[in-house]
Amino acid sequence: MLRRIICWIILVLLLANVLTLVDAYRVSTAPNIDVFTQKGGRGQVVPCPAFVFEEEVIFYANVTYGGWPEVNKDVAFEVIRPDGGMSILVRRTNESGLATAKLAFPSSPDPAETFGTWKVFTSVNIAGTTANDTLWIDVRWNLADINNDLVVDLYDVVLVCRAYKATQSDPKWNIQCDIAEPYGIIDIYDVVIVTVSYELEWS
Repeated sequence: MLRRIICWIILVLLLANVLTLVDAYRVSTAPNIDVFTQKGGRGQVVPCPAFVFEEEVIFYANVTYGGWPEVNKDVAFEVIRPDGGMSILVRRTNESGLATAKLAFPSSPDPAETFGTWKVFTSVNIAGTTANDTLWIDVRWNLADINNDLVVDLYDVVLVCRAYKATQSDPKWNIQCDIAEPYGIIDIYDVVIVTVSYELEWS
């Protein structure tokens, strides 16, 4: 009787391991897309550091299937402005599974059209399944205007000082304050950019 119970326990454990492997295989073979820029944003639904108007942004979409790069796949980049306007760019992946699109954030007399949060929604169809990712980008008239209120003032200084020395895993991390290289840490370079622009206003 004891031998039979032990055999059943071993069989259940083996079956649980097989099911875990099957689930892991399903996850690894799923189509995947990750959109990011030259400043960062790697990972699913991860924001990237801010840009200024008229600055060129390079969007990269890394497309994989089962962990392998997908070649010659059309990737749609839907770029949505803060005022709701939209443009669509379609680019094909190269031999590394990377599709690249470039865009210069326009200048406009109306701040609401350009300044604020831009949303980039990417999608690709692989083997009848659609994979997508979303990236948020803050566009400003001046990188030092952390809160995007069209003036660099004490509020911006406080924000960057509050996040000082924070990294992406830190609870006080604020992506809006990561305005200078090296990206991924709020350091003295970020503080200097804000203090040098202190009291400047959008005109």
